[in-house]
Amino acid sequence: MRKRAEGLSWIDKGNSEQIQWAADYLRQRGSLSKEAATLGVRDYEALLKEGLYLEKSAEGVRTLQRMQAAWRQRIYRQPHHGRKPYTFTLPTQTKQHLSRQAEKCGHTETEHLIQLIDQGYEEAIRSSRRMKEVRAKERKDLPRLKAEVVFLQLREKELTKHLRESLLARFAAESVPAEELEQKVDREMSRVAREVRVLMDEQVKSNPRLKHMGI
Repeated sequence: MRKRAEGLSWIDKGNSEQIQWAADYLRQRGSLSKEAATLGVRDYEALLKEGLYLEKSAEGVRTLQRMQAAWRQRIYRQPHHGRKPYTFTLPTQTKQHLSRQAEKCGHTETEHLIQLIDQGYEEAIRSSRRMKEVRAKERKDLPRLKAEVVFLQLREKELTKHLRESLLARFAAESVPAEELEQKVDREMSRVAREVRVLMDEQVKSNPRLKHMGI
């Protein structure tokens, strides 16, 4: 868990608005030391001294914690800070999860929610970028793959013709009757075609892009 800043050391020395706000916050709640209540908080060093004074008691520490939370809320609600307050309802269990995770990380619930949303958005952007890169590569490879498909289709026609001629010669040599020769060749060609189709289907499964090319 992130260590809590001691006293009022989280106050920005160069932020006069914040220093004045802190002094007013403590004065309005009667949380100033007797000396500061009498003389007032004149500068940053005096404010730090008040922070150390509050650190001496449990109630003072709680005041410091509430004070820091109040400043965060003030900043969040300022339009120029790039933030806008929203009201929404969370399921009880989700709210509990958010509270526990925020505490574990040393965040306020708002800070933790902002972090989760920003991380999710950044991951979505990265995922979209990766997808675009993959698609760009596919488009780049497409002409080559199409050329390969055309080549294979031409080779298929040549091989089919050669196979048919070979089967005719083989069956003729086996003295297959002429009236049965064509039928026997057709059956054998069909069997070979089925085996080739099985092999091609396996190739398509391993490379889905081939499916869109009519293979």
